[in-house]
Amino acid sequence: MSTDEEFDRGKLKRKIWKLPPSRHVYDIDVFHIIDEAGHKILHRQNEEEEAKYTTLRQHNEEEEMEVASIYFMMLRSIKEKEESFVNDMAKKGIDLTENRKNRKYILPSSENIYAEYLAWKLLLIDVYKIEALLSYQCVRYLGNDVADKDHFNELIEYVVYDHVERMVSANEHVRLEKIMNWVERNRQFMIDKAYSGEEKKTAPEVRIITMNAQFSTILYENLQRYFSEQQHDILFKAIVKGENVNGLCFNGNVNALAEFFKRLRYNEKIEVKTNDILSQWITGVFCVRSKKGILTNLNPETVLNVLKKTQNEPSKGKRILENLAGYILPEKRTVKEPEDKSSTPALPPGKSQL
Repeated sequence: MSTDEEFDRGKLKRKIWKLPPSRHVYDIDVFHIIDEAGHKILHRQNEEEEAKYTTLRQHNEEEEMEVASIYFMMLRSIKEKEESFVNDMAKKGIDLTENRKNRKYILPSSENIYAEYLAWKLLLIDVYKIEALLSYQCVRYLGNDVADKDHFNELIEYVVYDHVERMVSANEHVRLEKIMNWVERNRQFMIDKAYSGEEKKTAPEVRIITMNAQFSTILYENLQRYFSEQQHDILFKAIVKGENVNGLCFNGNVNALAEFFKRLRYNEKIEVKTNDILSQWITGVFCVRSKKGILTNLNPETVLNVLKKTQNEPSKGKRILENLAGYILPEKRTVKEPEDKSSTPALPPGKSQL
């Protein structure tokens, strides 16, 4: 729970806050899940106390204190879970101070704790939206050490299902049924596809930028704040799937966007042959909105100047997403432009491409 929320005799005083516009209802938002789990526990406590009073028609102070104590322990466990999560991410170099304050952090599916938080999401969401949630997550799943990208079905059946089964209340077993309905339907779809005798034909893809597959989803989640919710699917295709897209309207300063990709390059978070190629990709994918609200293409010269000249980089405080790629003084940067600009960069092992 956040510091704005406190426990008082088993009751939770909740600070009202507006959902950030970039969150999709089916996203795995860690802090939102933790908050909702706390409120659900309190709701169960109130229901149990009310049921006992309705049955016995009298108050038993000792029983009430016992029930309150049990639920208080559960709430404290939820709070400790949040502390553990924040500390674990900090060890990986990801500072969640602002995310915690704003109660928003979309968990990348590349994290090994993804299955556990997906299970919590399945316990909290409207039971009739469970199958839609699983379909949404299936498309976006990139794989982790628990299950690779092509085994989302198995992750749900053998890992997530077990998590839900251990935590689900007796009157909500329909959630387990909904999960297995989705698994069986999706399994049959895969079987039908495998034996259809139709070969999938795809045109060869021309990709420009390479990056670690797990980092691509982290990059996508962090870039979401700079784009409207309606464009998140396009952003996902560009960053995670590496598809050729255009018209992504960046809600920020062009120099800051260009310098961010420059930082990604010299921090070796992404690989691209030359600054000229990176400039062409940025200007082809992104655009901005003018003061009059008109979509405007990026100026190639402006972008290239930022990529090649340090004096055109935004100053400290105007840089974006330094948590993903830190600023390095120009004389300490190691990425150099190759002499032969006609060659094609080789694809390193374990890399996804844009």
